Amino acid sequence: MTTLYEHGRNIACDSDNFVNLRNNLHHYLDYTSPNLTDFSYKYIGRVSSASQVRRLVMINMKKSPFSGISYSFPGYIQSGENKRNVGKAFLRFKLSAPEIRKNQKDSWKELAKTVSKTYVNKGDRIYKLSCRVGNKMFESYSFVDQRSNKIQNQKNFDVFGYAIPVSLFEEIDKF
Repeated sequence: MTTLYEHGRNIACDSDNFVNLRNNLHHYLDYTSPNLTDFSYKYIGRVSSASQVRRLVMINMKKSPFSGISYSFPGYIQSGENKRNVGKAFLRFKLSAPEIRKNQKDSWKELAKTVSKTYVNKGDRIYKLSCRVGNKMFESYSFVDQRSNKIQNQKNFDVFGYAIPVSLFEEIDKF
């Protein structure tokens, strides 16, 4: 498994995460996925407290226009010795329904608490990501581990950090 941040160049510095993300959003998202444009990122500073992490994770969860990702691999139909490919691989973001998101606030608080206690540490670096989703601007916060330079996202609190099978990228690259 990999993420949109990790697939591509090796992560040697913080910016490698965001170069990979930008390239992967452009190259791998299916045409039916919401249109993401005007992608940018900006260094904000270092994590100073658990409450800061909880606040930023809550912003990510509340403001995200996405509820997750969906992907599919091509299938095939076999008749005797004949095998025919059906469909193609795709990756897309799923838009979230605002009425469903309102009911998730308690689970987001628990997630923010877990993230701030377990995954993101004081001194990790904070980046603000911005992009246009359709006709609306969207902002999100990412945390970069100070030791590995990789995005912290073990619990999918970063909208672009969902785990994706490496083989999906390979299937999409075939076309």
